[in-house]
Amino acid sequence: MDPFDNERLEQIAIMMESLSTEEKETIRHFVMFGQLSTAAARKYARQAGVDMEKWSVPWALANKTGWLTMVSESKTNNALEDCVYAMNEQIRPHLKAFFNPLFWGSE
Repeated sequence: MDPFDNERLEQIAIMMESLSTEEKETIRHFVMFGQLSTAAARKYARQAGVDMEKWSVPWALANKTGWLTMVSESKTNNALEDCVYAMNEQIRPHLKAFFNPLFWGSE
């Protein structure tokens, strides 16, 4: 067991409280898939029923949370849409726990 696990979970909870519902849903998709382009993140958010007027692009979430890293820049005119972001692999297991309802004792 990592001695920092509890502290990481506390920091995740603090950050998640500061995120909007739309931002949390986008983070959830990055946790689920590991990496996504901006276009794919937008598609999954829309499919999940996220209010797209309040949706945040991945680069904004990367700056806000520090959990996402750009792994591939666009080489087309769709600069933001084609950029690929990946979830930080050190934090991803902790976010999986955060999104797991069993972790919180609910069914």
